[in-house]
Amino acid sequence: MASSSFDMGDNFDAPTCPVCLKIYKEPVALPCGHSFCHVCIEKYWESREEDCVCPNCHEVFAQKPKLKKNVAFADSVENIVNVKKGGPGGTESRCELCNGEAAKRCVPCEILFCEQHLKPHQQKRHKLMDPEVKIEELRCTQHGKPIQLYCKDDGSLMCVTCTGGQHQDHKVVAVEIAHSELKDVLVAKYPHVSQSMESVASQLLQVQKEKEQTENSSRDAEDSLEEKRRLMCQFVNESVDLMKSEINKRKMEKLSLLGKQKEKLEQQMEDLHEEKSTMDTAFQMLEAVSFLQGSKDLLKRLETMSDFKSVKRTPLPVLDFSKEEKNLDGLIMLNKNFLEKIQRLVEHPEEVELDQNNLRRLWK
Repeated sequence: MASSSFDMGDNFDAPTCPVCLKIYKEPVALPCGHSFCHVCIEKYWESREEDCVCPNCHEVFAQKPKLKKNVAFADSVENIVNVKKGGPGGTESRCELCNGEAAKRCVPCEILFCEQHLKPHQQKRHKLMDPEVKIEELRCTQHGKPIQLYCKDDGSLMCVTCTGGQHQDHKVVAVEIAHSELKDVLVAKYPHVSQSMESVASQLLQVQKEKEQTENSSRDAEDSLEEKRRLMCQFVNESVDLMKSEINKRKMEKLSLLGKQKEKLEQQMEDLHEEKSTMDTAFQMLEAVSFLQGSKDLLKRLETMSDFKSVKRTPLPVLDFSKEEKNLDGLIMLNKNFLEKIQRLVEHPEEVELDQNNLRRLWK
């Protein structure tokens, strides 16, 4: 392929600036026709006190020329650089003859070729590699020569020159032979890999099933425990309510008896007050006849008062709630044992089974 300014037949060296001796960057042309990097020519003129001179042909310019980009030259340089890199962007995937898409890299020639330009190298049985493979990866790092041999003793790639060194007594074969042998080994191991993959896939499926079973059983266990807690709380509440009801019943019965005793005593107190008032009136009477006329009735009243003094109230028995307290303590202990049973189940599930039989034994 030829650009507008350069013949690229067999020369792939990119042109360089005469000042910096590097590939042109922003090339500009002088009136004499020579081109330089824009920065290079500016620095060259700044370093000289004389008039502006062309560093190449030494033509002197009366005044500093107006520098313009050499468009055709810049395009040619860019094309050469792209071909050298293997295409725009340095992807190394372009044919180095036509800039088409590269199909293979010829190792002996160290050039990328498209399908069309690759045919002569295939006919010559040149070694071909994928375009992505870099040439430096195919060369011996010690001698810079193409890698052609493989040392079986230490598993290293080497060139012909390497055989005279530390590999002199090693078993060395051509890379093609080593490639074929290693390929056979991998082919022999491939079924084992497939079988291992199937085994692992089966185990993964089993783990997934066990995970789902664990989640379901855990959820069922939590629901069951919640139901047991509800029943236990219901049992405790009903038991406490029953004991409270019994206490209240006994309290009301005793209060009723005490009320009746109170009414009776209040009536007696009222009668006594009345008798006492009558006697006080009799004692105040000064006339003897009147006093004697009422003495019989007064004596009867005194006897009645004596009877009152002899009457003693029998106290009612004190209410004893120790039985209910004992029942409540037993209920608390029952729940404590039940909770300890659950705790042991959580800490040592292999030792305790919290099933219906255990629950029935706990409630006894």
